[in-house]
Amino acid sequence: MLDTRKTLPGLRQALGLQPWRGHSDTETLLAVIERWGIDEALRQTVGMFAIALWDNDTRTLTLARDRLGEKPLYVASLPGGMAFASELKALLDLPGLDLTIDEQAVGHFLQRGCVPAPWTIHRGVRKLLPGHLLRLVAPTDTGPAQAWWSLPQDMGKGTPSDDTQALAEFERLLLQSLQGQRLADVPLGAFLSGGVDSSLVTALLQTIRIRPTTNPARPGPSPGTWAPTTPNCRSTPAMLWPWCPRWWTFGTNPLPMRRRFPRCCWRS
Repeated sequence: MLDTRKTLPGLRQALGLQPWRGHSDTETLLAVIERWGIDEALRQTVGMFAIALWDNDTRTLTLARDRLGEKPLYVASLPGGMAFASELKALLDLPGLDLTIDEQAVGHFLQRGCVPAPWTIHRGVRKLLPGHLLRLVAPTDTGPAQAWWSLPQDMGKGTPSDDTQALAEFERLLLQSLQGQRLADVPLGAFLSGGVDSSLVTALLQTIRIRPTTNPARPGPSPGTWAPTTPNCRSTPAMLWPWCPRWWTFGTNPLPMRRRFPRCCWRS
């Protein structure tokens, strides 16, 4: 998603590129890259993303990952070339891929409960680091990735002087983020667990005149239980899913979540 300080219509007008074929931010992102270049386009992009950009003129492939690595991007070295994918399992059947278990990755998993970038469980596959980009000029090019964003540098731009300023800045940033998230081609929704975070998000959406359809994320207090303590949530329409004592069921379909889940999600 492009910087939420600029609306897509305003950004398109500033770019002055015609004709536009649709209304998606993907089309706008391509126009921004063409006008500003990939480096500046990444700096103007917020949210979670993984980008693969092919430049036919320079025959260059650029891979880029969002600042905090919310979206995965896997890169595999192969005999005579390389491959990339957003999921590890998409690479597992490639001929010549080294699927040897990476003992260092196993150590990280046992110590941290996860496998951090750039490691994966297989020696032949690596994850692009968060906030990094990788330019490949030739199929066998394995040059180092470059950082296009750094948390220490971003934090060095300035910090609030006291708690009051910190709270005001936090509210401003949260509202800015929600303003950007409301740019969607489908109806907005909010998962309400009855906790502070989901209630806060829903309440702030109401302040910017967005009424999301809500749904309790897990069994717990109904919206009527906690709505009096969050006034801006009171007028939010709720869509309730019935709760089965053992498993989730959707609507009137008795098929339990335990049997349906493998059809919805698969992991290698």
